[in-house]
Amino acid sequence: MTIFRNIFLLIIVTSIIACSHTNTKKDDTNSTLLQHTIEISPEHTAIAFLNWYKQNEDSLNKIKIITGGLQDTTTFYSIDFKESEKYLSELKKSGYLSNQFLNNLRTFFKISNERFKEHPQNDGPAEGFEADLIMKAQDYSEVWESLDHVKVIAKKIDGNKAFIKLLFTGNYKTNYYLTQNGNKWLIDRIDNDFSGN
Repeated sequence: MTIFRNIFLLIIVTSIIACSHTNTKKDDTNSTLLQHTIEISPEHTAIAFLNWYKQNEDSLNKIKIITGGLQDTTTFYSIDFKESEKYLSELKKSGYLSNQFLNNLRTFFKISNERFKEHPQNDGPAEGFEADLIMKAQDYSEVWESLDHVKVIAKKIDGNKAFIKLLFTGNYKTNYYLTQNGNKWLIDRIDNDFSGN
């Protein structure tokens, strides 16, 4: 009889330990979900994307979207669509950009190619490509220098849409338009803000 009692006690103790471990795991899971939910704010998405872009900017710039022109003045500028798709694919890997953002950039490439055909050019910066395609500026060193100290100076969330304005050192401001997709925010558009506000 004592063997059965010992086995019964062992089962009870094991069950209590298992239940206690399950509750701890559940609490850890809830804590992780809460932390993840907090981390995926629109401003977190924008700043995380900027950090990603800073790390990947050089490799993205090695993708030659434009052919002809400066290196070969016997040919005019045109878009290399194979390379532009490679560029878009690399941007998509960031996980921070919406299909709308990528499709708008794809449309920009198509329109630019048509413009190159209508107004052939082989000298100087290609029209529409004078600035960085993502940062929309030639000099944005203030952004990289102040990524750890960026300030959110405007924020509006309306359902699954969000707008945020970030301020970097040197009064450099950018606007981000985002859409919530599942449990994360994706960037639809980035604009520089030259207003005095």
